[in-house]
Amino acid sequence: MLLSFSSNRNLLYALTYWIIEIIFRCFKRYRKEDFSIIENNDAANEYLYLLLDNFSDLLGGFLVVGIKCSFLWHRNKYKNAIRRDINIKTLILLFICIGSLDYLNRSSFFIFFEISGAKSDNINILHKIQGDLINLLDILIRYLFSIIILKIKVYKHHKLSIFLIFITFVFLLIIDILSLIYDKTGMENIDTKITLIYIAILSIRAVLFPLEDIIIKKVFTIYYILPETLMFLRGLIVLIHIIIITPILYHHLKMTCSNEYDSSKISTNIFIIFSYIVATFFKANLVLKVIYYFSSQSVSFLIIAESITGSITQIIKDIGSGNDKFYFIIMEIIAILIALFATLIYDEIIIIKKWEFDENVATEIIKRANTEIEKLGEIIIEDNGEGEDINVNEEEDIGMNESIID
Repeated sequence: MLLSFSSNRNLLYALTYWIIEIIFRCFKRYRKEDFSIIENNDAANEYLYLLLDNFSDLLGGFLVVGIKCSFLWHRNKYKNAIRRDINIKTLILLFICIGSLDYLNRSSFFIFFEISGAKSDNINILHKIQGDLINLLDILIRYLFSIIILKIKVYKHHKLSIFLIFITFVFLLIIDILSLIYDKTGMENIDTKITLIYIAILSIRAVLFPLEDIIIKKVFTIYYILPETLMFLRGLIVLIHIIIITPILYHHLKMTCSNEYDSSKISTNIFIIFSYIVATFFKANLVLKVIYYFSSQSVSFLIIAESITGSITQIIKDIGSGNDKFYFIIMEIIAILIALFATLIYDEIIIIKKWEFDENVATEIIKRANTEIEKLGEIIIEDNGEGEDINVNEEEDIGMNESIID
């Protein structure tokens, strides 16, 4: 057998995230105008969604209360057992760092639209080349930080995974360029200045988001904090940032917003806000659970959902318009599936049983350990058996001597 699949119930967290992400992003792409709650101001819209993201994190407080009520006596006993080992000052500094990085990361699109003046519905400004390039950077940085900061050992199957992901995303970038050249708009219509601004700002985000997740993993590992607790405390830290910074931005945002408001969209806006909060709440909790049960680099599995969602919606759009460019999108999906396959190899969910790629996989190490234990047990039993035989023979000899004396 060339491949084997190591099933894990915690993988359901990642699959649930994929389902929510794909459904919500497809809905957002087809009803893009409904998500512009603040008319003619993409920067203000992005800051509004930052506030909604924070509200989603704060909802984690209900999960914390529920867990505490359900396991109160057990949690108190557990906390008392480890509280002596916790450095409160260090923990507070780590949470301040996590909250600050989270606020900055979620502000990246607000900063981009504010600086560039770009429009979110302009395909010549916000195109797939940028998104795939940023996703590639994010994934590679996660692996790099895991090796440098978390001291993760890189084995043969890890190297193969990283190589496949890098090659796949390079191939994706080539497909994106060919797709734009083939399209009527062409590469010449791309706004180079705004594209570079986008890449510069989002590249910083592609570095800081992995750094945030690495710190979160260290907090999980060292301080035994549950994902729900971290989610709520992170929301509190970000809320402090919002309280301090938002009044400074309020006057500027108010001046740049349109004074006209379409009252007929109130019900639609309420529905959009509610659905966004619910979707973000579940997604944020699932990301933390993936980091908690797997690793910070396992978030790469979730990031790929963004690319494949864009490809799916583009295929539907091209087929509906009679555009045969969807063949490029099919090639993209194949490439993304290869990247998905590579991430599953890295997380040891898919195991290659040839060419020693499974030599340092956790399940194989456990099997070897169990085999060695069994062999050791057999050796001990054999040694005990020989000893018993000697004792029996000695007893027989003693009996014979006694009979001779008699």
